[in-house]
Amino acid sequence: MWKKVKKYFEYAYTKVSILGRQKSFQSGNVHLKYIFHRNDESKDLVIVFSACTRNGVKARYNYMRTLQDIHTNKLFILDDFSPDKRGCYYLGEYPDFEVESAVTELIQWVCGKISPRKIVMCGSSKGGYAALNFGMENYQIPVTMIVGAPQYHLGEYLKSFPVLFPYIKGVHEADEVISELNVHLANKLSETDGAKKEVYLHYSYKEHTYQEHVADFIADLRKLGIRMYMDERDYEAHSSISLYFPDYLKTTLRKVLES
Repeated sequence: MWKKVKKYFEYAYTKVSILGRQKSFQSGNVHLKYIFHRNDESKDLVIVFSACTRNGVKARYNYMRTLQDIHTNKLFILDDFSPDKRGCYYLGEYPDFEVESAVTELIQWVCGKISPRKIVMCGSSKGGYAALNFGMENYQIPVTMIVGAPQYHLGEYLKSFPVLFPYIKGVHEADEVISELNVHLANKLSETDGAKKEVYLHYSYKEHTYQEHVADFIADLRKLGIRMYMDERDYEAHSSISLYFPDYLKTTLRKVLES
């Protein structure tokens, strides 16, 4: 019960926190909303990506209240693209993926302002996929990813989404786009400098995301020799991640920033 109450507090805190703080970053035709909390006493950058909301609810920032006592540079990026404003997995329309390019530019722009010594990318479900997708880019500094139950074979997952998938697919053949999305993150993994990466992974072996996505992701991380630390749980519903991941995120992030 208390975990659910904390979830509602998170939502209320976020609504108040964005007032006057949300900004827009333009890259080409993309207007990307974000909130940047700068801390001149820190040399780290924490980037937080949002999970997918339920049907009928527009995208929102995640984990702002959870991380309010983490005193570092924090960048919260909103993905409210697609006609229903629930987001596009921070990718955009195939094959250009202009939203993905805009997010990369925003991260580079913020890094240029603060010159961080370390980047930590965080998120659960859709946000976890995004944290991995951008975290596996080749930066000049170490990157840690703290993620919860991320999707991996994204095409298979999104093909049944009635609004999101047609938006990403555009005029292209469904099978073509599904095939590309299925390997999009795997390709990033195979090309990354694994020596500068580490992944903290929270998941439940009893919920469907484990067999459909997480198990293969773990296997690929092991093959590539990327450092991985696992937090395995046993809840059954994917939605339960919102009750378990916040505490894991906060505890793990403190440990990573103190190392």
